[in-house]
Amino acid sequence: MSRGIPHPQTSFNGLLVMPYRSRDITGYAGYNLTNVKCGKTSLTGELRLTAAQHAFGQDIDELVLLVEAQDAKRLHVHIYDKAEKQYQIPQDVLAQPTGSVEFSSCDLTFNYEHSPFTFWITRGSEVLFDTRPSNIPIYKDAVKVTTTGGTPAEPFTDPDDDIPFIDADGNDTRTRMPAHPLIFSDQYIQLSTALPSPANIFGLGEVISSSGFRRDDELTIATMWNRDSGGSPTNQTLYGSHPFYLDVREQSHGVALRNSHGMDVIMRSGVLEYRILGGTLDLYFFAGPTPLAVVEQYSAFTGKPTQMPYWAFGYHMLRWEGAFKTIDGVKEVVENMRKADIPYEVIWSDLDHMDGRKNWTCNPDGFEPLKFREFVEWLHDHHQRFVPLVDVAVGKVEGYAPYEDGAQDDVFVHTADGSEFVGRVWPGATVFPDWTHSKTIEWWTKQNAKFHAKVPFDGLWLDMNEPANFSNPAPGVPVLVEDNLDSPPYAVHDGWKGLKRMSINPSAKNADGSRHYHMHNTYGYRENLATRKGLLELSDRPFILSRSSFPGLGQVSAHWLGDNYSTWQSMRDSIQGVLQFQLYQVPMTGPDACGFAGTATEELANRWLQLAAFYPFYRNHNADGAGDQFPYLWPGVADATRKVIKARYSLLPYWETLFKEAHLHGTPPLRPLFFDFPSVKQYDAQFLVGSSLLVTPVLHEGATKVRGHFPSDNGTQWRHWWTHELVVPGNDGTAELDAPLGEIPVHVRSGSVVLIYNEPKYTLKETREGSYGLVIHLNAEGEAQSVYHVDDGLTNGPCTTVEVRASGGKIALLSSGDYNVPTLLTSVKILNVENRPVAVRCGDLCCNLSQWEGKTGTAWLETAIDLNKSALIAWA
Repeated sequence: MSRGIPHPQTSFNGLLVMPYRSRDITGYAGYNLTNVKCGKTSLTGELRLTAAQHAFGQDIDELVLLVEAQDAKRLHVHIYDKAEKQYQIPQDVLAQPTGSVEFSSCDLTFNYEHSPFTFWITRGSEVLFDTRPSNIPIYKDAVKVTTTGGTPAEPFTDPDDDIPFIDADGNDTRTRMPAHPLIFSDQYIQLSTALPSPANIFGLGEVISSSGFRRDDELTIATMWNRDSGGSPTNQTLYGSHPFYLDVREQSHGVALRNSHGMDVIMRSGVLEYRILGGTLDLYFFAGPTPLAVVEQYSAFTGKPTQMPYWAFGYHMLRWEGAFKTIDGVKEVVENMRKADIPYEVIWSDLDHMDGRKNWTCNPDGFEPLKFREFVEWLHDHHQRFVPLVDVAVGKVEGYAPYEDGAQDDVFVHTADGSEFVGRVWPGATVFPDWTHSKTIEWWTKQNAKFHAKVPFDGLWLDMNEPANFSNPAPGVPVLVEDNLDSPPYAVHDGWKGLKRMSINPSAKNADGSRHYHMHNTYGYRENLATRKGLLELSDRPFILSRSSFPGLGQVSAHWLGDNYSTWQSMRDSIQGVLQFQLYQVPMTGPDACGFAGTATEELANRWLQLAAFYPFYRNHNADGAGDQFPYLWPGVADATRKVIKARYSLLPYWETLFKEAHLHGTPPLRPLFFDFPSVKQYDAQFLVGSSLLVTPVLHEGATKVRGHFPSDNGTQWRHWWTHELVVPGNDGTAELDAPLGEIPVHVRSGSVVLIYNEPKYTLKETREGSYGLVIHLNAEGEAQSVYHVDDGLTNGPCTTVEVRASGGKIALLSSGDYNVPTLLTSVKILNVENRPVAVRCGDLCCNLSQWEGKTGTAWLETAIDLNKSALIAWA
């Protein structure tokens, strides 16, 4: 970091403007720790700056150290300014985890040195997080960076002092790490930790990483500044900010930072460094020791994921413009899907239904209000659902009631001079809700409720909520005077070369006195919180889909991966995207299947619609100007899609149980193989759905075979979901599978019990009215077990738990709970049975062998068991 030009400290509206910022950190001596007080459960101390350097603005002289053992697996370390003037996330947005145990009962230990102050976290003898500079490598040379296409990055210079962030040779000067002191300034905080080399780090998104799900430990620049990225560029900040990482070694641990400011988290070999644009260092350490345990422990930080209505697990589809430009066009697509017998659960609408692209309106040319309402009611009569779009920006249009109502209550974000901040989004000139204002939620809820009275939607789709802003300032709006919030001393890799670009100015004012600078990354999340409060009046389990995300989003909403492309690479990237959000406790996540931008080929549509059927959120959506990608357009795609949707619908009890476990324990529904099988070093070409199903998709054009890992740890075996054939892996643990177009390899793990619906129907309501079945894959000892949660799928009412245990030729079903399961268990399929059963018993109930397949050792049993009662099935 080269020395810059000192700036005088001047004032604008009470803010310090362009303070001294040398960017030279090599002379920092850090802080000294004094007045340490250590109790059984917490430690406090005072930190005093040894000498001010002001490398990135005004250094803060006095800090407070707080260390808390919050439970046996979680340690909290908080370094904050003594005056407590630095912005911290409000408790009603993201509550701080609480709890208290004695340090001796916590698996993690806080170690420290007084002068200069450094600390390191250990688990037993292993050092997990280490801020001691002597243990951290330095890097005096900058790294040459390239664009997504591989060309050198364009030069980028600080407009205030002509210091290059990216020089003429494409070297990113911000990748230098010449020293590792603790720096704590009003607009810049830096903290480094040593990493092993190599390091297996996961998280720090949202991002599409060129290295895949595992982050590149040689060079990763993870930026947290939510933005409308104009697509899904590689290695750049996207729509969400999640400063959490999972560190996988022989044992695993996790680290989370509670901070809403923009930041870079930079990794080079042996080091991870936080560079934060304000706030405090509010760190949480999770002891694991398994990857799965770390993710579950992290849910205490984010809150547990919300329960989804059962219909959210259906097939969702729309497009922008094209057939969806009018109600008649949409209805034709709905009818064509039914004619092709391709289940279609949830119909969506993009901007097309809006008048002038304004929220909560009906386009008179194609979505006349009465006709619109009748269409949605027609969908409901056919057990289908409807979800419309709501953008966060509100059109500043005379006579437009939502704007005029909001302006009257003064609920919009303001500029530093007190006028409304005006941007430009789809309706033209727009204003943005101020989620800190006391009347904003009431106003927002009113607009959604009034629209629901016209068009009885079933959920809401929240887009452009980073927030996006096409023009800053909007045409005809005076250029705003900038302050040091708009041009902070350190430039994060925000993708637009300036925080104010394509969004609200960081200096914009909120009603609570905060600036957009401080809460930008939580802006979309706050919109979700406000939306949920209103929708709870309509449903116990509101369905909300959000593009922007922040820790805690999973408590209220689902997420899709944004504006992807109709390419094979984008399909491959979707796996790492979905897996990332399992870490972040936002499990109901998926991509726009077939791609949003561009036109999918028949082969790509075939493969992607199969793959996406095994993601939690399953939606097909594409952009204006692109060709249609409705599955019925190609006979082969229609057949493949019909098959996987039927499989998905039959697995609804499995999906609902996975999400119940997420809601109760933070257990991710999808997971990479290494979560269950640590020896597997393949991260994102396969994935597990729960612990029982392994998906091995074809990810390359023209391929009809695919190689996958089939771990045999503890005698594990895998059988094909449809054919029941056993996979026999080679010595390297992999096997090549036939996967002709129209087929996706899915395998069930030995020792598993999968509860299904026997006869998937066109909609999930009809499917849920049918009978249950069990698929049991016995392990080598003839055993299998699983636990299922059954409820009505719509409310937060009673639930019945059914535990299934198979062992020694018997299947015990243990039922408990208050929900009345309305249909019977009528079939049991048992895989890996050694000999054809000659006698089947189930107490006084009818139970018999209906089919036997000797080649795969599969027995089909007919039953009539009430899942509200415990039962025992035996065969010999």
